[in-house]
Amino acid sequence: MEERIRQRRALFTVLQEWLEESSLMEALVIFEDHFQGRPTIAVHDYLTRIAPLYQDRVDAKTLRRNLMQVLVTRTQDLAPDPLPQLEKFRRQQTSGPDLRFNAQPTPQQLALHSLVSAMMHKVPLTQRKQLHVHIAQQLKTRFRNGSYDLLSQYMLADNPLYLAGFDDRALRDFLSLIYVAACEVLGPVAADRWLGGCIADLRTAEPANAEAVNRYL
Repeated sequence: MEERIRQRRALFTVLQEWLEESSLMEALVIFEDHFQGRPTIAVHDYLTRIAPLYQDRVDAKTLRRNLMQVLVTRTQDLAPDPLPQLEKFRRQQTSGPDLRFNAQPTPQQLALHSLVSAMMHKVPLTQRKQLHVHIAQQLKTRFRNGSYDLLSQYMLADNPLYLAGFDDRALRDFLSLIYVAACEVLGPVAADRWLGGCIADLRTAEPANAEAVNRYL
């Protein structure tokens, strides 16, 4: 129990610098409900999960570094336990956890995932690793903070849940940057064949998904 209180105080100490009160309480609820008791390394997963709260305000690396520093600081230097505010926030919630953290991908987003997943598996392992590096570089130039973290996590996990918070414009940019990265790794001619071949395969195997993917091309 004492360690749980210390973790909550440490999170409150750091996150209150970046989040207004209701967002801060949401972040604490998510930690207590899903990350309490997990190893410190889970901080990265936690910050990715709450990315909609802090995106475009601060990058995840800064938050992670600050949290790691505060987690080893003296207890008396931490902010007071926010449990009273947290309990009040829970009582006032009438519709369950925020939809931003429970959103499910749309059929169109699932279709895009089918295409991207197939594209990545079509590339030999050595080139796939190079492609991941170039995609990460492209993500840094096109997406910021929380959005960057979510799409990076998507590429690592191959999990469509990470796409759920994005609109069509952002996902068109995402698919475009994958193609640009492929041009750098495979060459423009091979990249064209790669993308075109994967779309053709999708049209044959999953025509409904192929139709849905058109919105991102």
